[in-house]
Amino acid sequence: MATRRRKRKRSNIFGDILKFICAIALVVIAVLMAVFVINFIRSDDGADISPISILQTTAEQESTEDAGALKEGFNTLENGTTVYVIDGQGTFYKAGWLELNGNLYYFNGDGSMQKDVLTEGGMVFTFADDGSVSGIKYNPNYKDSTSADYADYYSLVRSPKVWTFLNKDKQKGHFYALMYKKTTDSVSHQLGGSTNPQYTGPYSMQIDGDYIYFLVYTSDPDVSEKDNNGTLYRMQIGADLRQIAAENVDGYKIINGNVYYASSGRMYHTSSFTDDENVRVFAEGDNYKVDISTGGKAYLVTEDGYPVTLESEAFKAGNFTYKLSAEGEILKTAEKPTVSYGGYIYSFESDEVFGLKMSRLLRTDSSGNSEVLSSEFSGTVRNMHYDNGTMYAEYTDDKDADHIITISFDGDIDYLTETADGRVTLIGIQSGKAVVMSVSDSGTVYKELDLKETFPLAVGVAPMPVEVTNNGTAPDGSSTDTAAGGTTTTDTAPGASRLPSAVVSNAPGESSDTQTAQTQTQAAQSQTQAQTEGTVVQNAAPGQSASSADAQSYNVAGRDGAAGTVVSQGPGYDEVALTGPGG
Repeated sequence: MATRRRKRKRSNIFGDILKFICAIALVVIAVLMAVFVINFIRSDDGADISPISILQTTAEQESTEDAGALKEGFNTLENGTTVYVIDGQGTFYKAGWLELNGNLYYFNGDGSMQKDVLTEGGMVFTFADDGSVSGIKYNPNYKDSTSADYADYYSLVRSPKVWTFLNKDKQKGHFYALMYKKTTDSVSHQLGGSTNPQYTGPYSMQIDGDYIYFLVYTSDPDVSEKDNNGTLYRMQIGADLRQIAAENVDGYKIINGNVYYASSGRMYHTSSFTDDENVRVFAEGDNYKVDISTGGKAYLVTEDGYPVTLESEAFKAGNFTYKLSAEGEILKTAEKPTVSYGGYIYSFESDEVFGLKMSRLLRTDSSGNSEVLSSEFSGTVRNMHYDNGTMYAEYTDDKDADHIITISFDGDIDYLTETADGRVTLIGIQSGKAVVMSVSDSGTVYKELDLKETFPLAVGVAPMPVEVTNNGTAPDGSSTDTAAGGTTTTDTAPGASRLPSAVVSNAPGESSDTQTAQTQTQAAQSQTQAQTEGTVVQNAAPGQSASSADAQSYNVAGRDGAAGTVVSQGPGYDEVALTGPGG
């Protein structure tokens, strides 16, 4: 009996142990379930949390706890990474560039501070040991890996509001014209407008608000831009004013209107700007000069000698219109067959007589009525210009030699005794000189001709209306043509001038056959017209006498022509002494 009781007691002890173990197991299970439920609730998508994800969550919590223990400002983590904490929650600064106490820092996307070297666009940044930028260098050879995606926008720099890029078709030395386009606009514009274009190198631009910054820099010390090499400018979109941010700049970075730049191995920063007093706005019509001092080329310059650095197909300067290169070189002078002045249009009319080209000066009013202002002379005229009360033009005589002529509004025409070889083009009038370009077999030469030394070519006459018809038939029934300048001419007898006939004005009581001081030129008259006082005779060829059958005679009323008067026959002709009746 005693033995049985002892065995039952031992069995109860084992049961208690088993119950205790089960209870502990239930507690552990309950704790694990609680952890599982908590993590399931915290999960964004409610997915199952694996043991690995639980470990990761724990590691993140520990990292956050470590970060929270860091002080605001610069901190160095155990792995040697420098971070910048911006609040008491341990938040790392990850926004890129950071301005702090006049220094510039850069932080990557993971919060680590940039060290060594960083390339951003065309700028290369170097960093000091403390992480601040110690140098910036512009790299003109930078190539954007995404440039192929924007082939029409060379050197593209973008902001949310503005794009800026370069026009490769408009080059000035090492630089290109600077363009911009608002993201809300489909049209591109030239920075500075058509009168003040700006030039810079590829990827030297940065955008800050409404301002475009650009660095004029090239590593070539001998280029023409060396005077402003290394100057950092800024210009507001749509404005003409250019401002200087800094000079002698190696590279730069704009942050919130503050300019950080490197110069001669040191870093500087500024937020003040100076208006550029040297900025040039080239307005058409202002006073300009032609500079031929460089030799072999002609440049359009301002009165103080600054080149018109404006590429243009048709830049108007005074009475001339030029095609200009970006450096201001005159590439071409526009043709100009007429001069408008005082309500009239002045032009020259030419035709052929006995194999000679003959010309005379006309003026036409607003109603289309034309009048003859000069006697006829051999040769042709082209490209008329006006300056300070006198007209000027290019003239080719009957020997195919070129000259410059001066023309008064009364019809007197003189040619400059000083000449140039080859084809002569008038490109400027200044300081008593005619600036010409002459092109011959020996090349192109630029020269100034003295306007004071002249010789008579034709004389003025009292204005004579030109007879024209509108139906193609002259008053005598002969056919009509339209000559240069739009004036209708009448076919005449063989050998006679085809220039329009003029109306003869006679004094009261005088017949139309009377040659008096009021008689005007009749170009359609016979070749051997009788001469009286006031008659100017021009021979058809050098050495011919006034009585030659081929002489062209012109009756000039009211002009000096008494016996013994010397009258010019034009370049290459002999002077002829005229005599009056019986002389």
